[in-house]
Amino acid sequence: MKQIQFRIITFISIFILLIGSCSANTPTTPTVTPQNSMIPAFDPEKWNIVEMMPFLPFASTVEDFQGGKSLLLQNGLAILKNEGLANGTIEFDLAFPSISLATGRTMGGLIFRAQDSENFEHFYLRGHQSGNPDASQYQTFFNGLQSWQLYSPEKGYGSNNQYPLNEFVHVKILLADDKAEMYIQDMATPAIAVTLKRESAPGGVMLWALGLPVRFANFSFTKGMPILKATTFKEETRLEGAVASWSVSKAFPQKFLENKIALENADKQGLSWKTYDSEGSGLINLAKVQGLVKDNDTVFAKIVISAKTAQIKKLKFGFNDEVKVYLNDQLLFSGNNKESSRDYRFLGTMGLFYELYLPLKEGNNELCLAVTEDKMLFNGWGLQAQFENMEGISIKAE
Repeated sequence: MKQIQFRIITFISIFILLIGSCSANTPTTPTVTPQNSMIPAFDPEKWNIVEMMPFLPFASTVEDFQGGKSLLLQNGLAILKNEGLANGTIEFDLAFPSISLATGRTMGGLIFRAQDSENFEHFYLRGHQSGNPDASQYQTFFNGLQSWQLYSPEKGYGSNNQYPLNEFVHVKILLADDKAEMYIQDMATPAIAVTLKRESAPGGVMLWALGLPVRFANFSFTKGMPILKATTFKEETRLEGAVASWSVSKAFPQKFLENKIALENADKQGLSWKTYDSEGSGLINLAKVQGLVKDNDTVFAKIVISAKTAQIKKLKFGFNDEVKVYLNDQLLFSGNNKESSRDYRFLGTMGLFYELYLPLKEGNNELCLAVTEDKMLFNGWGLQAQFENMEGISIKAE
């Protein structure tokens, strides 16, 4: 439960701050700065530093540490004023305090290409997870929703770095259109190399810290196209048999499907639909459709499977947080993949962990998945699907 609450606080804190700060400090046309720009040591003329939540202990002090000026930040956000960055290099030093199970958790990182209060890219380090697979992580925000359950470390969106305590760790991030490399300590080999999930556009840059105090120093950025070192990036190639696109409805309340073992035409009529392409793994981030508005926490995602003959076809799939699977309007499966739904250690990360054997009739078959995002967790709203093979079938979104 503590893990859930910590992640919820992380999101709410940043979200509230961004509402009041990001749009005001992220100009549509960013100020032009020199190619190599070392930002003064958290000079208030360059930085706007604000607390996250009134009930969390807040600290913000510029002081000497290890021979230079650093910002000691606790449960706060440092927003770089009047600057935007699309392509370039961002570097900074970060130091975590001494940590134990008794003292608590600590996280710190970077928000970049922030478009508004609900849409931005995100990279951060977890000091309390030093040496573990999720010691660092990339994720993206669409419409105010997190995505760490979709882009989890085991999929290549994190790394198991070891962090010395009370010592600076150097971090460098290279942004080149839809590609990014994240370096931690080792500046020769990227810890993470990913295909970014949002379109490349200039946006706001911010540092943040949550939990125990984190120190930042030597922040700088360079605008322009960097030279990347990685030869492969996550999600470049398409997985054979992965569903390439879905027709996705506008969101509606999950309660409409309570005890619904068969869909009727009226259940799908009146909803607006849009086709969304999936990523190479077959993953589609449903937060692109919209954020969570009131009780509208569920969308339909459908495809039409054209079968040459009646047959059984194996489908592997994943979802967050809940799903109901309908084939030709009949309910075949209902599942729950929420964080802590199995035990307190279950993170609810998404993958091709579920299997169904679809009884296809000859001709067209409609596969419709109702995917629900938990309104209290909002750690990832997504869907992923792959057919065992495409023999005797074809797929289209309509």
